Amino acid sequence: MTVPQTLLDELRQLGETAAAQLVSHYGSELRPRLSALLVDAATVEMRRAAGEDVTTARIAIEASLANLALEQRERVQAKAKDIAFKAAIAIIFRLFPPV
Repeated sequence: MTVPQTLLDELRQLGETAAAQLVSHYGSELRPRLSALLVDAATVEMRRAAGEDVTTARIAIEASLANLALEQRERVQAKAKDIAFKAAIAIIFRLFPPV
C-alpha cells in the first residue's frame, strides 16, 4: 500500500469512528432527551388548548430545545476539530517520520 493510500485509510477510519460515536450518542442520550421534551411540549399544548396560561412553560420548552440543539452542535464541532487535529498529526508524521 502506498503512503497516500495508507494515510487516506487512517483518515477514513478516524471519520468512521467519530460517526459511530455520534450515532451511539444519538441513540443512548439524545433521542430519549428529545422524546421527553416533545412529550412535555405536547402536554403544554394540551394545557393551552384547555385554556390554561402556559406562557412560562412554552418559553421553558423552547429554551430547552435551543439548549439541546446548541449542545449537539458543540459536540459535533468538537468531534470535527478532534478529527482535524488527528489528521494533521498523521500527515505531519507521514511527512516527517520520527527518527
